[in-house]
Amino acid sequence: MTGMAQAGAQIQLNALTGYGITIVASSAPTGFVGGTWINTSSGNSVNTWNGVAWVAAGLPYLALLTADPTGSTTIAQLAECADT
Repeated sequence: MTGMAQAGAQIQLNALTGYGITIVASSAPTGFVGGTWINTSSGNSVNTWNGVAWVAAGLPYLALLTADPTGSTTIAQLAECADT
């Protein structure tokens, strides 16, 4: 379990420092903690190395809001722009 905790910490550190490495290829590279692999043989799916295997990456959510959220605003309370 310690290895997974270390892998998670490294992933977070890479995200904070912008030190993540992205590889674009049709086959999986050798795993490296915090790495990102764009699989060109699978519709450019985005994968991250979790310390054990390549897994599908959760993509960030981007929204255009109609008002500034506060520190106590929940996701359900966000007022998104519905303009097409």
